[in-house]
Amino acid sequence: MTDKPDSTPTVIYILGAGASGTTVLSMMLGAHPEAVCVGEMSRIDEWLAWDKPDSSGEPMSRSELWRELAADREDGQLGIHRSDRPVPTQPPRGRGQNTQVLRRILKGRETPAEDQLFTDIVARNLAIYRHVSSRSGAKVIVDSSKDLLRLHYLLASGMFSVVPVWMVRNGLAYIESKKRRGGRAPLSTMRWIGLNRRVESHWRRFRLGQSGTHLSYESFVKDPESNLTKIVESAGLAWDPAMLNYHERVQHLIAGSPHRFEPKPLSDFNKNVSNLSFTDRASFTMMGGPYWNRRFGAGSG
Repeated sequence: MTDKPDSTPTVIYILGAGASGTTVLSMMLGAHPEAVCVGEMSRIDEWLAWDKPDSSGEPMSRSELWRELAADREDGQLGIHRSDRPVPTQPPRGRGQNTQVLRRILKGRETPAEDQLFTDIVARNLAIYRHVSSRSGAKVIVDSSKDLLRLHYLLASGMFSVVPVWMVRNGLAYIESKKRRGGRAPLSTMRWIGLNRRVESHWRRFRLGQSGTHLSYESFVKDPESNLTKIVESAGLAWDPAMLNYHERVQHLIAGSPHRFEPKPLSDFNKNVSNLSFTDRASFTMMGGPYWNRRFGAGSG
């Protein structure tokens, strides 16, 4: 293990399936005066390449937080740490392939190319985190990438103080959210189970609960203050009421759920579960949904 550099900020790393409240959680944490939320850092190359807007509405090239990184990219310095070739923040594969790579790594069977890329990827992530910390003055960075392979790289390097957070949402509420976006109940159920099972396996294997927090979206909505306090204290910060007024602070997230960037109060979106049809509910039950809700700590239903 490598010693952590003094200038390395603490990283709160959020895990979970999409449409599970991870965006609003990251924004509330990022509203802490000593923290900054960057959204899904794993997608930064996409945002830089297309000069997409962050959650402040400004394109990356004009964003207060990201414009210097955008300029570095234009200068051909994608590696940030002055590598002679472009270096990504994680292996350039889809999430399904990332799962396969992670399995090989955990079995000690990674390819020479994957092993060589590890050092460069860690160096680039370290450089980006340092830039964000320096530019924002924050001691803690909130990264909602939700990618297990990326988390493994950060932990395995020994160079980062990482506070993992696993947010899980009731399966029926997840399905309803996906259906509003055109998804189908059976496929959404399978995805919800699969994503959370992978997180659960990693969580248990590496005992991430010793330094991290596992919470349900439902419990978070009922008592955001105690849940937020637990998370920030794990990252060395004290409770600050600014987190409950997260829309009063301009933030610079990339990716995430755009509708959550709008000034809306925190609310329990599980009330929309009533919109599901009998067939949707029956499908969820037949696929073991109520069991998985209990197992993942997402409540009943």
